[in-house]
Amino acid sequence: MLSTNELKNYASLRGLSLRDIEAYCNLTAGHISQILNGERPLTEDNHRKIASAINAAYAAKLNGTFKRSPLDENKNAVKDSDGGDDTKPAPKGRKNP
Repeated sequence: MLSTNELKNYASLRGLSLRDIEAYCNLTAGHISQILNGERPLTEDNHRKIASAINAAYAAKLNGTFKRSPLDENKNAVKDSDGGDDTKPAPKGRKNP
């Protein structure tokens, strides 16, 4: 099992950000950050999820199928329950500035 520093380096060497990793696992970028910075424990389950997400994101970048999760107005990833990346429509009655 890689340490948190080794996982950070593993992602960094592949040019992946926390948001890139987040797009390929069910952990938020904030949660991943806390794990990699030692603020939360690195469990075997989270290690597996993060390492698998790094591998999947890197493979997708290499074969040209990489897609980031869309972000909401607070720059948080919007994840659909069906796994798609459809963005939410703008609320009706509001005008864009």
